[in-house]
Amino acid sequence: LSSRTTGDSPKPLPRTSLLTLLLPAVFGAYAAVRLTADAHAFRGNEAARRDLHAVAEAGFARAQRLLPWEPAYLVPRAAALEQLGRLGEALPLYHAAVALAPCNGLGWGNAGRVAFALAPARQQPPAQEDALRVLLRAVDLAPSQPSLYAAAILAAERLGRFAERDALVRRLREADPEWAARLLDRAPGALSPPRGRP
Repeated sequence: LSSRTTGDSPKPLPRTSLLTLLLPAVFGAYAAVRLTADAHAFRGNEAARRDLHAVAEAGFARAQRLLPWEPAYLVPRAAALEQLGRLGEALPLYHAAVALAPCNGLGWGNAGRVAFALAPARQQPPAQEDALRVLLRAVDLAPSQPSLYAAAILAAERLGRFAERDALVRRLREADPEWAARLLDRAPGALSPPRGRP
């Protein structure tokens, strides 16, 4: 007689890693946090559309506290602070956004524009040069964005860097002649040689 039992032996349970068990809970918790942050950001956007910049900033700040690494909250919060005249608080947020998305030309442009505006108040002439370098990088990263050219052109003009200004003007005219013409209408000094120069 065989010593084997006729019944089927139980199959071993599949090994389930702790990570597999935790992933649904982690994703569920993230989704809940993201939903709440997006709701705050939505209220911030609605307030910004109505020019309620203090309310907008508060909404984006709440969203940012929940997801501090999210550029979608950093940039509009910085923009609201900028509208409130709080440039010193806006600049670090723009820098953080650039650190998170280093290939975003508009992010570099925001940082450079605000840094240039702050430099005279802080009496730091080298800071203006640094801000111009940031704006030039922004133009290189996003050459189809006319607003970046405008900021860099005006910064170069104010620093007396006329060769760089003229090169930027040529690039803008090639990239977007219509926008260049509008800039010329608004700020003719930015696109013409300075007085006293041949």
